[in-house]
Amino acid sequence: SFILPARKMQDFELLNSVMFVAKKAGVRLSSVLVWNTNGRLMNAMAVGVLPSLKTIIVTDKLVTNLTRKEFLAVTMHEVGHHRYWHIPFLWLTVISVLLCSDRLFGHMITIETWYISLVKLPIVAIVLVMVSRQFERQADVYAASYISTMQESETITHEASGMMSSALSTIANTHHISPLRRDFLHGSIASRQSYLNGVIGSPIASLSINRIVMWIKVFIIASIVLVIVA
Repeated sequence: SFILPARKMQDFELLNSVMFVAKKAGVRLSSVLVWNTNGRLMNAMAVGVLPSLKTIIVTDKLVTNLTRKEFLAVTMHEVGHHRYWHIPFLWLTVISVLLCSDRLFGHMITIETWYISLVKLPIVAIVLVMVSRQFERQADVYAASYISTMQESETITHEASGMMSSALSTIANTHHISPLRRDFLHGSIASRQSYLNGVIGSPIASLSINRIVMWIKVFIIASIVLVIVA
């Protein structure tokens, strides 16, 4: 049941669709769980790092309030998080910032230790927000690219982009959230929809967001290695 009051999805047709998407993405999901919020929350999340622990959790309200196409778009987004290893790289981002700030502030011996610790927190938060929002864009675009591929298109189609945007709108409307409201790690729904609209017609094989995230990951790993070996 995990930490949350969640149970394995009982809609086997929907479950098989999600597991099929994950398998096509090269992601080995351990399970898809439905979190019973008594119809209060509409959300989805990817959890777990190891193959035996990789899970997608969806809330009961998400399952009942989205159309089948919208639901699959949202779960493809979560599969994208697993496919591109976003969860472990968010942890590595925190480690990277802490190590680099330790090295930087280590030379400032005149600053009190408690003050240094206080300064680190906003730095970690700012970098984490920047990285997380790029990861969210990549997961959004992955959902659109997968749907486009299923439509036998080599570019992002208007329908595929619209399917993910529609799901985001439904979630916002259901929770009476303004599309312009900025979420700490995800950014605003309006900005995500704008980005999705901007990739329509882009070749799936050479999406710019994939290159951006690749270089972010390289920088994260390189910064950790350099601090450790230097």
